[in-house]
Parts: sequence; structure tokens; C-alpha cells
Amino acid sequence: MKRFLVIFLSLLLAVYLGFFFCMFQQTEIEKDNHAIELVYMDTLGPSLLTKDNVMRYLTEVDTLSVPQIEYALSKHVLVSQVECYQTNNGTMKCLLWCKEPVARVMADAGNFYLCRGGEFLNAGYVHLNLPLLTGCADSLMCSTWGEQLCSYIHDHEFWNNQIEQINVQPNGNVVIVPRIGAHFIDLGSGQDYVAQLERLMNFYRQGLNKIGWNKYSNISLAYSNQIVCKTYKSKKTKK
Repeated sequence: MKRFLVIFLSLLLAVYLGFFFCMFQQTEIEKDNHAIELVYMDTLGPSLLTKDNVMRYLTEVDTLSVPQIEYALSKHVLVSQVECYQTNNGTMKCLLWCKEPVARVMADAGNFYLCRGGEFLNAGYVHLNLPLLTGCADSLMCSTWGEQLCSYIHDHEFWNNQIEQINVQPNGNVVIVPRIGAHFIDLGSGQDYVAQLERLMNFYRQGLNKIGWNKYSNISLAYSNQIVCKTYKSKKTKK
């Protein structure tokens, strides 16, 4: 009976060790491009972080296990979030969320890209054509109000194409430089930018489309429920 029990336990231990060894082997993946599948969870990811970039970044990792590759990629400057798992055929599948720049900052805060969520990205890592945030915008303003405004503009198809620059003046006023039209847009403090831009959109449709986009030198939205325009002859009109 004892001999039978010893044999049974030995077989059980052998099965367990074999199973453990197989599982361990499955979590180790050689550094082969075909062993890793990247799944980009955003539209900008493929252009920001290619598969070749990922493999070069992982060259210093000894073995590509699930925890190791997930940890390594989470430290990449372009990655916002990563989740990795291994498929039944041994492929490492990595779900990547890349940082999403919404504006280029060249202001008091420095020279960098402002990303959704208020993160800063060194300007040397990417080259994107985005609206400029300039002037007296410090780091706190960029990561809070600036991020909210720039994300709103980025998500709005018309404003993303129309707005070229957002300048914060020394007195705190926000002035927008459009791509089309010879005017500047004064938002005042810019705290009510959603309503202000909606009001401006209506003025574009009902006003400038009829009288021309180069009639005014300045369009002020700083006052509630009105638009104050200044012509190049220094005449002000209210709308």
C-alpha cells in the first residue's frame, strides 16, 4: 500500500512539474517580429509607434514574457496604456493605447506637445500639424484649461481645421488666430469657450459667408450674448 502511494505521488508530482514547465515555456517568447501582434486601440497609434519601433525598444529585455513586455511598454514615452496576453498558438498580443497629442505648446510652459488628459510629450518624439498654444500659458494652465480647450478643438472637425493658434496674452485674455479669414478672435478669459465658439460658428454661417471673411480685423466674443467686430477702418459694429 505504501509503495503504491509513493508511486502515485511520484506520478502526480511528475505531471504537475510537466504542466508547470509547459506553462512557463509558453510565457517566454523569442524576439521574433512574428511572435508579437500589436493591436492599436486608437487611430493615431500606428503612425506614432510602429511595430519596428516596439521591437527596437524591447531589444534590452532578456525574455519577452507577459509581465515583462507589459511593464516595458508601459514605460515607453508614447504609450498611455498597454495590456498583453498570450494566445493559444504562442503569439503575444499587445493592446496599445498611445498618447494623443491635441496641440503643440510653444509658451511659457515650454516647447512640447500637449496630450489628451493633460500629459506633456517631448516635441522631439513626434511631428504633427496641430494648433499652437502660445504666449503666457504656464504648465498648470496647459494641463487643465488648456487641455480641455485643445481637446474640444481637436474633436471638432471644423475648429480643428480652422484654428491655427491660441495665444494667451499677459492680461490673461485668449486670442485665436484662424486659418481662414484676416481677423483675430478674442475670447476674453476663454472660460466659456464652448458657448463662445458656438456663437462664432453661427456668425460665420449667417454673417461672414455673406459679407466676406476678410471684412473684420477683430471679432470679440468676450461679452456675453454678443459679438463685437472691428473693421480695418477702426469702426466697431455689434451683432
